[in-house]
Order: sequence, then C-alpha cells, then structure tokens
Amino acid sequence: MQKKLFPASRDSELAGSGKEFGIVQGEGEARYRSVALRLLGGLLAAVAAPAAMAYDPPPADYFPIGVFLQPTYTFDTWKARGINTLVDYAASSQPLETWNAAAVQHGFYMIRAPRADISKDLNEKKLIAWSQPDEPDYNQKTAANPHGITLGELQANYAKMKAADPGRPVYMNFAGGMVDAPYAWNFIDYKTYMKSADIIANDIYPITAWNHPEWIDFSKALNPNDIYNPTPTKRLNSGTTIDVLRAASGGKKQWAYIETSWQDLNGPVAGKRGVTRDEFRGEVWDAIIHGAKGITYFPQRVGAAVFMDDNTPADVAAEMTKQDALISSLGAVINTSNDATDNRVTLTNSNLEGTWRTYNGRQYLFVLNMSSKTMTDLSFGTAGLDKLPQFQVYDELRSENVVGGKITDSFAPYQLHVYVGDSSSDGFLALAPAQVPEPTAGAILVAGAACGLLRRRRAA
Repeated sequence: MQKKLFPASRDSELAGSGKEFGIVQGEGEARYRSVALRLLGGLLAAVAAPAAMAYDPPPADYFPIGVFLQPTYTFDTWKARGINTLVDYAASSQPLETWNAAAVQHGFYMIRAPRADISKDLNEKKLIAWSQPDEPDYNQKTAANPHGITLGELQANYAKMKAADPGRPVYMNFAGGMVDAPYAWNFIDYKTYMKSADIIANDIYPITAWNHPEWIDFSKALNPNDIYNPTPTKRLNSGTTIDVLRAASGGKKQWAYIETSWQDLNGPVAGKRGVTRDEFRGEVWDAIIHGAKGITYFPQRVGAAVFMDDNTPADVAAEMTKQDALISSLGAVINTSNDATDNRVTLTNSNLEGTWRTYNGRQYLFVLNMSSKTMTDLSFGTAGLDKLPQFQVYDELRSENVVGGKITDSFAPYQLHVYVGDSSSDGFLALAPAQVPEPTAGAILVAGAACGLLRRRRAA
C-alpha cells in the first residue's frame, strides 16, 4: 500500500462601537483597551490550546468498514455499498487535499499517513488514525529493496505521530501469509514492530492469492503435505491471523483485510477466481467472530497487464451492501467486547463458530456456518445455552426455542445467525463486558419478533 484554527476572523467585532463589549459611550479609553486586550488574549489562548484536544474518537456504535486505496471517482460507489472508512491514499491518483476534501464531503472516516506538515492534521476530525507504511514485514529495506522501511524508521514515525497528537491511534498492516509462517518469526521481530502501532491489521486472501478454499471452509479437510501451509493443521485466514497478532501484541485492537475481487496475481498458486458472495460473507464474519474491530476491503485487480481500482463483481457488491448494513446496525453490540478478547464460544458442530456479547440487558450469540455446506435442522449447543429458554433471531422476524440446551436451526453456506435473548440472573456463557451507550435510533431492531497497492502483486 502507499499511504501516504484559527477561528473565523473577528476583526469586525474588534472594530465595533464598544457596546459590543459592554462599554457605554463616555467610559475611559483605558477600559476599552483592557477589554479588547482580554478578548484578543482569549483568541490567542484558543489558538495555542493543545492540538491533541482536536481529536474526537468516533462514537461507540461506529464499527469501521473500510476500503483500501480508492480514488475519489469511486467514493459514491463505496458510499452506496455502506463503507464508512477510507484506508490509505495514493498520491498517484489525485492530490492529497483533493482526496481529503472529497472524503470529508462524503462523510467518510480516514486512515492515512500524516501530511508532510503533521500539524495540519491535528484538527482533522474524520482522521481516526495515522498509518505506517504498508506491510513492513514484507517491505523491509534491503539491498534488493532500497525503498523498503526499517524498524528504526517505524519507531521514529510512531514517536513523531504520538508527539504531535498522543490521542490519535497509529495503524499498521502486516502481510498475513508471513505472520502465519513460523519461519518468518525468526527474522521479523513482530512483537517489537507492533510497539510502533496501536491498531494492528493483517491481509491474507485464501481464494484469489492462494487458491486454498479449504482455509475458509471447515467442511473440507486440510492437506497435511501442503507445502504452502507451514502449519498444516491450521486454516490460514484472517481470523486465525488475528488470533496470532492479538496474542503477540499484548491485546491490541485488530483489523482484517477481506478479499472482494479476483486480483489476477502471478504467484505459483494464485487463484483463477475471486471469492463468491457466500465466501466473502464468511470471511467478513469469521474476522469479526475472531475479534476484529474493523475490516478493510481489498477490491483491486493488480495484474501486470490490467489494473483496476475496483474489480468487485456485482453479486459480491450486493452481498457487501447487505452485510455492511447488518454490521453497522450491530456496531454498538460488537464493540462491547474488550480488544484483548474475542468472546469466542465452542459449539457442538465443527462447521460452526461463534462469539457472544452482552448489551443493554440482552445476550447476543453470533453463530456462523463457516463452510460451503447447507445444513438443515441442525441442532447445536454451547456451554450455558440452557440458561435462556428462547432467542429472537436478529433481523429475521422469527424466534428459536432452546430445548435441552440446544438450538435447532438451518444454515445456508457461510450464513450467520444472530440470536438475541434477555440476560438471566445466572449469567450466560461468560462474564459480561462493560456496557456502552444505547445505539442510535434504528440500530437495534429486536422489538417483538424482530429482534503501494502496486506492491501487492504478492498478496499476503
């Protein structure tokens, strides 16, 4: 990837009649000067106030749904798909100020490298994080790659950004395929790298980059002799990479990049297709179930002959729009978990994975069919499920009873159900995390029955 007030003039007030400052005609000139000087002093004090106060964290119900390295002409499309965040900026596409102004006009939050004069970013309300150079593990500075970056440069970047605004987070994305390779840890000090960021992301694309659908399909067996999987008992995907990086970082906030297109890569195992709409949905919710607190879509085609900013097919885009709306409506619920945990549950069917939240007196159980199989009338359970007799199924206008500590339901491939029930006095599944404020109107609908881009030729 490539990354990267003065208040309105008050001269007219100072030039007023004196009545504007509570002075009546005939009072001494000295008093007029005194009041004017106090006013001017207040203005100067406002300008000199700590710039860090300008940063406002996003609201509690904001779950970042980002897209990577998009030019301004695509902004309307992404807005319509439900994107709320832009991740990184390409200088080759348009001037930064043009891009930044268009992002603000569209209401997008931003993550990007700081301006050359970092002080000009301090009052940028929509800039939720500064970014480090992309994939510093893959793009290390070497004799063969003189344009890469060193650990020392990352540390210096972080120090500069934190000195400018201690409250604004710093974001760093790693090559997921390297994170998941044990040998990479022999020459990449990930724990030290991650000290130079507050938000950690990973990018790994099992379908289009690796042609390994079994990495996201729990119904398919892994190949124990797979030379491209250094840990043959592990499915290499965004969720499992999140687990590794969360543990190594000491519980820092995690994001995941999600493939949305055929990338037209040249690697030895590069896929000849992109994700299906079902696989896309599964990758998104798998990342969230593993604790992602933000997702970033990678929609480009980066082939040597043809480049496209957005190669997302229409059916995947339609599914994206649907899932983005669902994620946004549940943002306050998802965000209740601590960054250091994923609130995972173990379900009795191996094709399912899940997580839970407690929010405003309700228990939310997220259950994902992480497989390509259709499962009809499937009975499944987890510890503590018998404490609630019934769940509403979020956004599906139906309910499910708990019988013998199990729910019986049907799942299409890679389908998610969110079960919502009232908390019992005995608790449910685990200790509840801290509550957050009510979501905005319409966010929770459970009443009644409702409940560098160019360097990405080697995708992670």
